[in-house]
Amino acid sequence: HDAFRSLAGLLTHVPHADGLHVVGRVAVSGRASANVSDVRGKPVCAVSIAPGDHPAIVAHELGHTLEFHSPKVLELCRSFLAHRCGDEPFAKLAEKFPGMGYRDDEYGRADDFAKAFGPKAAHYVGKRYENGTEVLSMGLEQMLRDPAGFHRKDPEYAAFVVHLLSMPKAE
Repeated sequence: HDAFRSLAGLLTHVPHADGLHVVGRVAVSGRASANVSDVRGKPVCAVSIAPGDHPAIVAHELGHTLEFHSPKVLELCRSFLAHRCGDEPFAKLAEKFPGMGYRDDEYGRADDFAKAFGPKAAHYVGKRYENGTEVLSMGLEQMLRDPAGFHRKDPEYAAFVVHLLSMPKAE
């Protein structure tokens, strides 16, 4: 747990040039998450991870912070999702996957994401959000879980994630 607490400490109050701060906190229970909120008039991205979370889960949540931090990354993720899903209709996740804990207001699209993620996670990659996507987060998670398999099964998506990670900071 000491290494985990050190990671959380590194994430705490890291200032960024655009005024966004990343705040790390240890989640005692529940699930990992990343949320943007207003703290004393400044946007703050809070990442919650729990002891024992797989490094891929930590990478997933940090992927959300990259979207929150960079309007360009968010724009590229939304464009990638539009390119891949096109006019595919959204499916209500609670109806498509009953008993899996989805709320009634959660919708997603599968595209061909199932080739690397399976059907449930495929719809999660294409999940509808007002202020973000799951594109980078799920891609980072898959890069840590099975990098060679991800590239073999969905080379376009894997290359997109690598492109995002290799963009100069100014982008």
